[in-house]
Amino acid sequence: MKRVQVKGKDVRQGGLTKYLNRKIGVMATFYMTYRDNKEWNAKIFRGNIVSASNGLVVLSDPATGMQYILRYRNLDYITFD
Repeated sequence: MKRVQVKGKDVRQGGLTKYLNRKIGVMATFYMTYRDNKEWNAKIFRGNIVSASNGLVVLSDPATGMQYILRYRNLDYITFD
C-alpha cells in the first residue's frame, strides 16, 4: 500500500482516506506535483473536502463552484484551515 506524508509523518493510503473522511466539509489546501507535465509541474487546489475514497479525494471550491477529483499519487502535502 502506498505511503504518503501528513504533517511530516508517513501514513498508509488507507489511513489517509479515513483521516480525510473525518475532515469532510473542512477547507483544505492540497499541494500536488505532476511529473512530466510541461504546462504545470506543481499545482495547488483549495476547497472543502466533499469525499475521500481509495486513492481519490473530491474538493469543492466555494469561490468558483468548481469540483476537483484528485489522486493521492500526486499529493505532496495538505494544510487545513
